[in-house]
Amino acid sequence: MKRAGLFSLILLFISAVASPFPNKEKGILSPVSTQSVALPISEDDLSLTVAFGNYIKKIDNDTGTFATDQVPALTESKESGADLAGNIKGIALHGNFLFATQDDGDLIKVDLTKITESPTAVSITTGALGAVTADPKSGGDDKIYIADTPNGKIQVFNTGDGSLKPFDLKDSAGKPATSVAMTFIKPSGGGGNKVFVTSNEGLVFVMPEGGGAPTTIDIDSAHKANLTAMAPTPDGNFVLVTDATDSTVRVISVLTNSQVDTDGNATNGVTPISLTMNSALAGVTVTTVKNPDDTYAFVSGSAGVSVIDLDISGTTLVLATVLDMSKIDSSDTNKDPIAITGSPGPIVASSVSEGRVYTSNASGTLSLISEKPFVTVSSVPILDSAAASADKLKTGGSFTVIFTSSDAGTYSLKLGGDKSGNGKELTTGSVATANASVTTATIKYSDFSSQFAEGINRLFVFVTDSSGNIGRRAAEITVDTPPAGISINSVGFGNGSLYVNFDRLDAADMDHYNVYAAPSAADTLTATLATASESQPDSGETVTVKVSGLTNGTVYFAAVEAVDKSGNVGARTNLLVSGAAASNTPEETVGLIGSSGEGGGC
Repeated sequence: MKRAGLFSLILLFISAVASPFPNKEKGILSPVSTQSVALPISEDDLSLTVAFGNYIKKIDNDTGTFATDQVPALTESKESGADLAGNIKGIALHGNFLFATQDDGDLIKVDLTKITESPTAVSITTGALGAVTADPKSGGDDKIYIADTPNGKIQVFNTGDGSLKPFDLKDSAGKPATSVAMTFIKPSGGGGNKVFVTSNEGLVFVMPEGGGAPTTIDIDSAHKANLTAMAPTPDGNFVLVTDATDSTVRVISVLTNSQVDTDGNATNGVTPISLTMNSALAGVTVTTVKNPDDTYAFVSGSAGVSVIDLDISGTTLVLATVLDMSKIDSSDTNKDPIAITGSPGPIVASSVSEGRVYTSNASGTLSLISEKPFVTVSSVPILDSAAASADKLKTGGSFTVIFTSSDAGTYSLKLGGDKSGNGKELTTGSVATANASVTTATIKYSDFSSQFAEGINRLFVFVTDSSGNIGRRAAEITVDTPPAGISINSVGFGNGSLYVNFDRLDAADMDHYNVYAAPSAADTLTATLATASESQPDSGETVTVKVSGLTNGTVYFAAVEAVDKSGNVGARTNLLVSGAAASNTPEETVGLIGSSGEGGGC
């Protein structure tokens, strides 16, 4: 259990070193037009989903930009005839699917494994829907919980059979209540999974997994408190609810469905967490950090993001302490929030190891809160114009990476791999000044040719600050090199023709193959005009090209080269697998051979 003196020492220690939990707005991610209605993060931390108007957008957390593949704009589908038009009111992740509610009463279903395909729609009601939640993992609960706001109900949609079952939300007078926020909770302390629903009337409703008559928790119905947002603790045993009416955060035990005390004083009843330096509370998220091993809540409001240190012991909340994020010491009682560019709304935390908190702001920006360096890659210039184009790295070319970091330290540039840093290290260096442009050493393609793949390659810039915190940002570089040499398998003959069979290359940018035939093997390697060409087949392990217009009875040698879509020409080869020159003699065929139009050969 935490004691006041010990807690003060901990805070003083934190102020003496870099604060280990997300403690500062370190940067702004790509603007998304307007504030998102929700901000779910993928379980692997690799992407954020934002929704605004009739758009659902996926953001790549490594690059900080929109992912390449996106959900089509939600308009009437010409393919299926489904009415997808409507503005998004809520979004939730469920396994490989995303569900979104709309203001025209529809529920949209997006298959994330086929994200670019048109979603499907199910009509739930004729009025505007509200929030939506679900078990984020597939294989468990197959229900989607939807706020039917105008009718004062929660609609439970069964993804298996498509059935719909409503449950009433009523206030103490038996009138329909207006839902605001929803969340699906899996308490580690037992008692079964639950769905929590807040209202703007000071009431919280609790529904068992799968649906059922909701239990009502009266937070402050006397003042019709507007309970704007909520989030469970990582263990699922508590849920924190923001009360925008009096700028407090209420803590509810998921195990007992009752509000719990937060100040550790057993004699003065139930006391909520007061955020005196923040107001218009709009979002909350809870996460655990490794150093120190503790749980923190982040609450967005008009003044920024307030941070609450939660001392949880098993299924007991011992103490909740609002931290002063302007100085982070024990002497300041202002409890200032983290300053945020813009007015933060929806907020979400990453996993423990990632150490990030994101907010969606009224300005249409996304703020990243972290203790780790915030890295921004401004460009990846391609050098050596004689060997490279402006935007593609070619054989003999080189490049640099230009970036900035919010913190001084050291950097490592790696090719491939992932956020763990398991890629190939290309170069290292120092970041002498925070927020100053850094240009890496020149990277030659020839030094790492075996490490690059044809097409798009991902680069990672990792920056380590003086406290050992590591930030990162990914960028991409396109490699455009000649195709590989061709392996000729056989050369068959026909009447005035040869049939050259060789292994098909599977590079994505392959365009066609050139075949050269001449009475001299040397001539096939120096000829400038191809005897025959064949486009890249869609499939198959080998390609056979017919070379016509040859003289019967004359030995012809064959050579093949591959050409990609950028016009890069691969090495020209004229040897069989056995090492002998690829050749054969066209002859007029008769009988079965003649009827097939192809003879045997080496």
